[in-house]
Amino acid sequence: MAEKPNIAVLGGGNGAFITAADLTLRSHRVALCELPNLEKNIEGIVGDKTIELQIVGNPGIRGGLAQLEKVTTDLSEALSGAEVILMVLPAFAQKPFAEACVPYLEDGQIVVLTPGNFGGAIEFSNILSKKGKGQKVAIAEMECMIYSGFKSAPSVAWV
Repeated sequence: MAEKPNIAVLGGGNGAFITAADLTLRSHRVALCELPNLEKNIEGIVGDKTIELQIVGNPGIRGGLAQLEKVTTDLSEALSGAEVILMVLPAFAQKPFAEACVPYLEDGQIVVLTPGNFGGAIEFSNILSKKGKGQKVAIAEMECMIYSGFKSAPSVAWV
């Protein structure tokens, strides 16, 4: 069986926390990264890197304590070695994140915008073309976020 990919989850909101926690509980190595000016969004988990994922009803995933590999505001650290990069961000945050992470992207990485917000992948591709170093990166977008839920405390999210 192939080893599960290393994943970087970009963002610090509800969707990013839930995505990072669920993927960690599924045995992926996950780095959660927020922009430095928004560090307050992740400060509740920087120390122990743990998100408590609580489940309401039966959404098809399991809850538990998710011990993330990394929690950081350093995009270089988060993206290094990541095979999949999930940008779990609202539309207004996608461009600043794209501009900040483009210098650290590596050949072969897959960037997924969730949600894509109609054309986010095109905007990301244009930024990569203008500010990148010729990296060969696959870019995709989803129509909506994968999960529905909320952060109920600085280190707790529920689905």
